Amino acid sequence: LAGIGTMWASEALFLERVHPWSRTDELDEERLQQVVARAHRLLDVARRGSVPSSTGSARPGANTYAHGRSGRPCRRCGTTMRVAASEEGPRGRTIFYCPQCQGSLAPSDDGRPQAPLGAVRAPGR
Repeated sequence: LAGIGTMWASEALFLERVHPWSRTDELDEERLQQVVARAHRLLDVARRGSVPSSTGSARPGANTYAHGRSGRPCRRCGTTMRVAASEEGPRGRTIFYCPQCQGSLAPSDDGRPQAPLGAVRAPGR
């Protein structure tokens, strides 16, 4: 889902349990409309708040289900959340997802453990 930003794309796809690397022509019309409607609702609610949130919480670290949560447990199933580029090259965007809730690993994800995005590892670790 393009054009709405990586946060809202990650959140809408997670909430609708759609694999982020699904092609739109692989989704039936009803499913596609559900994802778009979800994204619209998320954006509509967010425009009224001071902190972007899909969870209803404005607390840092509690405001999203998927975005920014790589290396942390999925809020729905407990599986470790993942992050991968939407595609190779400069057009690729960062997408956060749950391989359990959303169907599988990203095509470019080798399954190795991931630290939370932005986490700094101590030297020698």
